[in-house]
Amino acid sequence: MNQDPIHPIDYLEDTLGGREAVIFVQRHILYPRRTLKQIATKFNISPERVRQLSNRAIQKIVRASRLQESEDMLYFLLELIREVQMIQKISERSAQSD
Repeated sequence: MNQDPIHPIDYLEDTLGGREAVIFVQRHILYPRRTLKQIATKFNISPERVRQLSNRAIQKIVRASRLQESEDMLYFLLELIREVQMIQKISERSAQSD
């Protein structure tokens, strides 16, 4: 690796817009994954628009990943999954304690 690894959350914020980042995480990383309809309701948009934004987010990540070495990208993806899962567990614990 030529440089320090990019922090996954920073990468998402830098690469995607805020709404795209949330949609990407909810559709592709969180478990259980959110449906198009669930996300559409949250953002007050159509499920088709959610699908479009999700696809656009994937395209942006793929484009940006081409600029980095494979090892850096693998690190990024693993760290992103770990961080999102940790955030999800904290959210679930918080919801249970309410």
